[in-house]
Amino acid sequence: METMRVGRRVSLALVCLATSQLIGCGSEVASAAKPYPVAGLVTVQGKPLDNAHVMFVSLEGTEAGHMGQTDREGKFEMSAVPEGEYRVQIERQANNAMPDPRYAPYGAKSPLRAKVGEGTTNFTFDLDIAKK
Repeated sequence: METMRVGRRVSLALVCLATSQLIGCGSEVASAAKPYPVAGLVTVQGKPLDNAHVMFVSLEGTEAGHMGQTDREGKFEMSAVPEGEYRVQIERQANNAMPDPRYAPYGAKSPLRAKVGEGTTNFTFDLDIAKK
């Protein structure tokens, strides 16, 4: 029972973090950078990753985060992502609604990067995830 409570708290904390990244912390995060539609594909060893959250978090600290979700084919879309450099975080829940620990390397310290600008709005990320 206690494990379920902790799990729910962790899930709620992740939702709050993602939401705060989406809405930002106030007007100081607003930017005049030109926005672009962004699309991409997330795979694991070449196979589409469905139902994963893809977050673009500004490396410059000038933008709120932007989030999309992969479909059955591993594709995601985001509208109006401002020009700039981003850390790309990818998270997926396990069957128990807890974050799947196999995706932890692609969380807050993700090595994935994306530079959004004219001609660079379509991205492919192939993750190296250990199988259970």
